[in-house]
Amino acid sequence: PNDDPNKDPNDDPNKDPNDDPNKDPNDDPKTPELTLAETEVELAAGATSGEVAYTLKNEKVGATFTFENTATWITNLAAANGKITFTVEPCEDEIREAEVTVKYDVATAKFTVKQGVNIEEKLINLDKVMATYNGSVGNFTLGLYYNSSACTHTVTLLDNGAEANEKYLTTGLYTTAANTLSGNLEVDNGEGYIDLTISDGSLDLTVNADYTVTLQGSLKGTDSVDGTIYVFKVDWTGTVQGFSFVSDDAEAGVVNCASAVATSVDGDMYWYVELTTASNEVYSMKIRRYVTAGSLTYIQVGEYTNVWGDRYSYGECYAKEFKHGETELGFESLNVSYADGKYTVVAELTEGAERITLNYTGAIEGLEAPAM
Repeated sequence: PNDDPNKDPNDDPNKDPNDDPNKDPNDDPKTPELTLAETEVELAAGATSGEVAYTLKNEKVGATFTFENTATWITNLAAANGKITFTVEPCEDEIREAEVTVKYDVATAKFTVKQGVNIEEKLINLDKVMATYNGSVGNFTLGLYYNSSACTHTVTLLDNGAEANEKYLTTGLYTTAANTLSGNLEVDNGEGYIDLTISDGSLDLTVNADYTVTLQGSLKGTDSVDGTIYVFKVDWTGTVQGFSFVSDDAEAGVVNCASAVATSVDGDMYWYVELTTASNEVYSMKIRRYVTAGSLTYIQVGEYTNVWGDRYSYGECYAKEFKHGETELGFESLNVSYADGKYTVVAELTEGAERITLNYTGAIEGLEAPAM
């Protein structure tokens, strides 16, 4: 009773009604997708070649790469193994650019080649890194000091995942592209120091087992006068002065000092203060000497910072270079007070994974009583 006298004996009850008997088996229903890793390639004047990385999805049988390029100084364009390569002729006394169009079947992408740009790459050997809390959760400015602290890059990092009680940055990658990195580069161009805005950059922050920090990445800025592009490579491990990754629950080691002496250093800009324990361990720091106009014979009382905001303002409590012997210490706080003919110095510091509370009460040799 189920037989249909009009049924086509070629009909397949399991056949997909969307199947096209005329469809070419080589056709791929997915459209190729071509993506370039960068849209701008910057080459020095003397460069002879360049390349751009690419990713290709949904390759198509029989499809090939083609290029559209009107610049006679760009030749030998080719694409293979995830890279587009080309050669260029060296140029003199000019900055030139040209656009190249890359096609793969229906997929199209473009990139610009700029040649004649002077690119200077430098690996920074940092002297120290100092952090300043900017008053909002997860917002810190890092001072990256190099060239014997003569130059300072100032990099502001925004930690969007920070908690309200965190006094440091969480680990991870900070970039200009994600708007989590910004700041300025201080560059010696041979004629003096100039400040450049960071146009492109990234810093990867890692905390090590001993609570030191590793910073790796690069920072780029362009001199608008002569077009020189400066790229600074960062690869540094050490203690960031200004915040600590040591748990607040960790018990702080208390170091009581028995004597103190101060000597004038750095052209009378600082007091070099040494605090010595009963077992002759020496802790030292530099405390800013100019707190009002003129050279003083005492140190200022109050709460200190380790970041000098305005180097020409007076009345600012500023200290730096905290050390235990020759070991650099991380800075958290410093307070100086004076009463009954005695200075009291209390410093919260870190030495590796250990928190240190440095205490001293008594006279400081070389100093007089502060003006109260």
